[in-house]
Amino acid sequence: SISQLKSLYVEGGVTLTTDAVVRGVVTANDVADNFYKKIIIQDSTSAVAIALGQYDLHNYYPLGASVSVRVRGLRLGMSDRMLHLGLAPQGGPSEEIAEIATLALMNKYLFDVQKGSEQQIVVRKISELTANDVGRLVRIEGVVADLSMWSRWAQSEKYSPSGYARSMDIAAMDSEWRTVYIYTSGYAQFADSLVPESKFSVTGIVLKKNDTEFRIQMRSLDDVEINN
Repeated sequence: SISQLKSLYVEGGVTLTTDAVVRGVVTANDVADNFYKKIIIQDSTSAVAIALGQYDLHNYYPLGASVSVRVRGLRLGMSDRMLHLGLAPQGGPSEEIAEIATLALMNKYLFDVQKGSEQQIVVRKISELTANDVGRLVRIEGVVADLSMWSRWAQSEKYSPSGYARSMDIAAMDSEWRTVYIYTSGYAQFADSLVPESKFSVTGIVLKKNDTEFRIQMRSLDDVEINN
């Protein structure tokens, strides 16, 4: 299982030597460019990101597809406060993993892609989020965004005062006044879209913002639902 795989991690990263295969459902990809050169897969036990060095990954690994991963020879490392599978980095110890860069290598390690599996969305309150949720596809209902500083999901080059795309964390609060941060890349296709002014529900991948706060990273604007 993915949970068993993640238990093998040691600080600094570890190259896997077991002949195991893990299988999971694709819960995030680059379908709207809010995730970059990675997919996330999830089974009933946990989730893990896979660092891949190609664009348009959604064409190979669509949301909801199931995929098997041969882990022998891959490296398990931490990146952006989340465990990733990838290759051993060649440039030194600054990074724990490197991308699986070529299509040939992707096909070597990732196989038996079957489209159409059901995505496993768990409904959580913000107060219920824990470290065990990191990487999982979660839905949080009934939040209101803090639009006092900025009204769009992020800053693309078009709207950024500096002229450079800027990623944003939009604070969203629930009825218990708990806060979660909705992260959007400045390169996401929906970066310039306006954040709802009314109450909404959001679905996305749980990430750690810091030691005590969590982020939600959407796959696309389909992950936002206005609450009537």
